[in-house]
Amino acid sequence: PSVFTGPRQFAWYKPMGHFIDPPTLSLSDGRWSVELPEGVGGEAPSWESRSEALDMQARLSTPLAEAYAEQARGQLKAAGAS
Repeated sequence: PSVFTGPRQFAWYKPMGHFIDPPTLSLSDGRWSVELPEGVGGEAPSWESRSEALDMQARLSTPLAEAYAEQARGQLKAAGAS
């Protein structure tokens, strides 16, 4: 137990957080691919090399990056409203 969870818990402490599921990058059969979290539309891309998969400048300008960002913004907005 700590001061936050023990029997003498402080009344001012409210545990809060909002977790957004990230895309997952994996290597299978020699190809790098992204597994999308539930709710993100679009086709999951795949690449031949690790350097292509990790090229963030190229990936940030894709429709998939915008779809994920839009989903994250929506979740954060909804969490702030509650």
